[in-house]
Amino acid sequence: ANPTRSGQERRPLDPAVASLLRTQLRPKQNVVDVGPGSGSFALEAARAVAPGGRVLCFETSPENISDLLARAHASGLENLKAYSYAIGQTVGWQAVPGAAMSERRSLDSFH
Repeated sequence: ANPTRSGQERRPLDPAVASLLRTQLRPKQNVVDVGPGSGSFALEAARAVAPGGRVLCFETSPENISDLLARAHASGLENLKAYSYAIGQTVGWQAVPGAAMSERRSLDSFH
């Protein structure tokens, strides 16, 4: 096992999912990954949409964001960005379990 700092096990992306991403995603496309966790999906998507595309990740765990950005940097992927926001169905404020008051963010609705 290869855990992240948050204790989440970092698992390789399922080969069938990786293959699907490579066949469906093209350079210059943009991808949104809500809750990327350890980032296996996001990293593969970033490879698939380069050059010219980008992957935007929204994650509530600061540790996961740090790990994800470190893995992207180590892989030479500059087209992956991660934000400490939660995505929900309503606009407003919501306490994220385990987050300090300074880490709470606005929830925006995306449809």
